[in-house]
Amino acid sequence: MDEDLELPAELEERLNILSQVVELLGIDDVSFASYSTALYRLIDGSFSLSRSLNRLRFAEEELKIHLASTKHDLQLISHWNETIKSGQSSEENTASIERRREVLLKKAKEYHKELEAILVNVRLVRFAGL
Repeated sequence: MDEDLELPAELEERLNILSQVVELLGIDDVSFASYSTALYRLIDGSFSLSRSLNRLRFAEEELKIHLASTKHDLQLISHWNETIKSGQSSEENTASIERRREVLLKKAKEYHKELEAILVNVRLVRFAGL
């Protein structure tokens, strides 16, 4: 009589899959309410992870911008150090050095304004993308 109660292979396979899903979701019964609650928890966790990932990406981009700015500042400092050293070794007069300094200072201010404008645009684009 047990042989008459054997399930078809397809039905047995589906029952095995259903039992694995119940086990993976960690639910006690096979009701719709249990499934929907478990799926809601999974979706909520997924959204939370996605939000965290976006925040980390934003922080990474901010750090990259700050690193680029710092590298730029370091290059400017190195350039000025070389300029000052070469200016001391040559026999330029004070007026010539002062004129050169003023020109370089104006150029540095222009570059700094351009950098600030670019950073503002980058932040606006990034915020608009979120």
